[in-house]
Amino acid sequence: MKRYIILACTLAMLALGAVTALAQGDASDALSTESIPLNVQVSHNGVITGASHRHYTGVFESYDGGHTWDQLQPSGLEVYTKTSDPVTTFDEQGNGYFTLLTIGPLGVDMLKKTSGGNWGAPVTVDRTTRADKQWIAGDQNPQGSSPHAGNVYMSWADVTLNNQENARIVFARSTDRNVTWSPPITLANGFVEGPVPGVAPDGTMYVA
Repeated sequence: MKRYIILACTLAMLALGAVTALAQGDASDALSTESIPLNVQVSHNGVITGASHRHYTGVFESYDGGHTWDQLQPSGLEVYTKTSDPVTTFDEQGNGYFTLLTIGPLGVDMLKKTSGGNWGAPVTVDRTTRADKQWIAGDQNPQGSSPHAGNVYMSWADVTLNNQENARIVFARSTDRNVTWSPPITLANGFVEGPVPGVAPDGTMYVA
């Protein structure tokens, strides 16, 4: 099976040798914190990237391999005072996931877009930590290859003490495709930041 990897650069998508602008504006009005995940379900050619602008967060979606893009803010995000740090991923069915840090209330939440459907309401991942630099990964391995196919994983830095030297890396997972999330567990303590989870072909979970 072919797997298409689409690379991201600031405010642009590289697709088939051509650069397609996601948004245009001067540097003072630029988007920030974009992410582009690999979608192994290439049959619908879908790509989703999150972007943050002045603490308001939304998504860009493309269903033609990155040639054209639609910008939207999924319903439900208007309840937050501020949002930031958007990250997206997919599962093995082609469902999209979109996580963001929230202020008012303080925490980290996740939204799911069913393959070919619409974005659902935000689901609370955690309200017990002061989250920063969260990242997510979906187990996109086929059923039978991984016993955890469809799981979604998240890791982030907890800076509750507001002291980088006393931060900790925490981890949570959803085994029901973003219906519920496990309480976060601690993976590391100290001067830590920016964890990145990844899933091996057999479903083994790693956090770097």
